[in-house]
Amino acid sequence: YVSDYVEGQITTRASFSINAVYNSGTGHVDITWSETDTSDDFAGIEIYRSKNANDEFAPYEIIELRKYYFNNHSDHNPPSGTYFYRVGFIHWDDDNRTDYDGKTHINKISGYAKVDIP
Repeated sequence: YVSDYVEGQITTRASFSINAVYNSGTGHVDITWSETDTSDDFAGIEIYRSKNANDEFAPYEIIELRKYYFNNHSDHNPPSGTYFYRVGFIHWDDDNRTDYDGKTHINKISGYAKVDIP
């Protein structure tokens, strides 16, 4: 159920842009964005990776969950292929801040950033 909900949310219109670049020296995908969130109900940032852009039925991976950093992330040693990355800003539903999986929602979602990984 949670997976279906997140899947539906990440296919909605983008709220901000990200940049994702494969770094051949480190083997990482470096992801950056300029958007920040300092609201009281901010719960964290999630990073998603998919083989298909804008396909609500395509499988995706959450490669980072519940992080509190604000403008960058590296996907260490990603598999080879073409991937589409997105960043989601997660907010608490209410003041019960003990159930991340059940009491949060995607408040903002980035557009996709395509990366070819050798």
